[in-house]
Amino acid sequence: MYPYVIFDLDGTLLNTIDDLANAGNHVCRLHGWPTHSVDEFKRMVGNGIPKLVERFAPEGTGAPVLEQALGEFMAWYGVHKADQTAPYPGMLQAVRRLKEAGVSIAVLSNKADEMAGPVVEGYYPQIFPLVQGALTGIPTKPDPTLLHRLMERMGASQENTLFVGDSNVDIQTAKNGGLTSCGVLWGFRSRQELEQEGADYLASTPEDLLTLILGEKGGRETRHLGPEDVEEAAAILRSGGLVGIPTETVYGLGANGLDPEAVAHIFEAKGRPQDNPLILHIPSADHLERYCADIPQSAFDLARACWPGPLTMILKRRPIVPDVVTAGMDTVGMRCPSHPVCRAILQAAEVPVAAPSGNTSGRPSPTTAAHMAEDMEGRIDAIVDGGPCSVGVESTIVDLTETPPRLLRPGGITLEQLESVLGRVEVDQAVTRLMSAGEKPRAPGMKYRHYAPKAPVTVVAGPPERTAEHIARSLTPGDGVICFDEFAGEFPGCQIQRMGPAGDKSAQARHIFDALRAFDHTEVPRIWAQCPDPSGLGLAINNRLNKAAGFHIVEVK
Repeated sequence: MYPYVIFDLDGTLLNTIDDLANAGNHVCRLHGWPTHSVDEFKRMVGNGIPKLVERFAPEGTGAPVLEQALGEFMAWYGVHKADQTAPYPGMLQAVRRLKEAGVSIAVLSNKADEMAGPVVEGYYPQIFPLVQGALTGIPTKPDPTLLHRLMERMGASQENTLFVGDSNVDIQTAKNGGLTSCGVLWGFRSRQELEQEGADYLASTPEDLLTLILGEKGGRETRHLGPEDVEEAAAILRSGGLVGIPTETVYGLGANGLDPEAVAHIFEAKGRPQDNPLILHIPSADHLERYCADIPQSAFDLARACWPGPLTMILKRRPIVPDVVTAGMDTVGMRCPSHPVCRAILQAAEVPVAAPSGNTSGRPSPTTAAHMAEDMEGRIDAIVDGGPCSVGVESTIVDLTETPPRLLRPGGITLEQLESVLGRVEVDQAVTRLMSAGEKPRAPGMKYRHYAPKAPVTVVAGPPERTAEHIARSLTPGDGVICFDEFAGEFPGCQIQRMGPAGDKSAQARHIFDALRAFDHTEVPRIWAQCPDPSGLGLAINNRLNKAAGFHIVEVK
């Protein structure tokens, strides 16, 4: 999922805290200053050794004494820096696996450059080809100057690079550099601090990192069930397990929506950011009042018109709905699916089912059980095969807590259908642009890069004949092309995925995720995609393609 990964050093790759604390307390004793605990030193590190010395020295210590203390620290640390320092358990194996998989990896540290390189090589020999430490006269993290310099040396871009670190400084560095961030929970900061700083992802173990970066499978036995196994699937859900469930939109990764621990496992299996809320699935509109409060009449009107079906309504939640489902917000997304197998499971489970799409985060959504197995085999307890999804894109999400109602995600129910029931509906800006790192998503699918295959995607928008001409002029033989059926013969030497006739948006919606996923089984260097006009179901198809492309769109007239 990420071809380029940049790691922080202290607290991420190496557990250096004991040797740093010993060096600091050695200096404190030399000067008669109070010493500090290891936990106190954890709070001080992250901005380089000069700043560390300033923090453990008594307040008001003058510059000459701080300079002397820095020299004493470096002298002691230079001799004792390897006394207790070691790689975190599993990290050496994890970065070796990344390198074997062809991921380009590097280290960015606030340690002095002349120290950072030898330290990394000593503990991770012949693994990291690039290590960037602090340089005199150049700002250090969280300033992105050295980060961008390192990315240039790697040939990396903002869209395809992950920054992995353990501190608020690292998350700030990623934000300042325009990168996706992953905070690790084995380092020097707490989960709460990393979440408050806005980490896009959190990893509890090195295996979680591999899941996020490579999409590698776990070690759980995944049972493969059919429509006749509804009771078994329901029993797994009631007992806190994870089940892949067919819906009319895409396959979902379901858990008991009232069990916070079960829901937390969804985020772990997907590598999903914690601030990305989930949708609760119920068997009928009669269940709405169990989980929602202050329900407006418009919700009942929409339920009569569109449920069961591909529509999610954002409503005020009741306290019974756990925070982990709603990302701590006071609202919750509610949906009543129409797929008969899904409805039978919901009836048998007798609990609301929290379920995002059943792919690892960022990848194209699964529209068959086989797609879901590609991502979730070994990570979840069961997958129920209910056949191909009839709609093929996720549900429409409309926020009914605002006036006028706001479309947060286009899907199987069109904007025109919503407005026929509700009157005017606002379209949220997140439908057509990327959200910034500091914005909190109100619903799934709003903030993060989604639906992306491994190769970069360029969307070409405009009249079908003109978009086909532009792609034919721009491509290189060997590229991948997602096109309308009528133009499949226009791109010789390329690998083609058809998404349906230019005039059949229902067919395009059913096939778009199939097409994106198919290229992950090829070696195409890039993918070009035609897209329909944004009317009707075209708005949802446009949204999915644009997010897959990171909003890299070319418009032709």
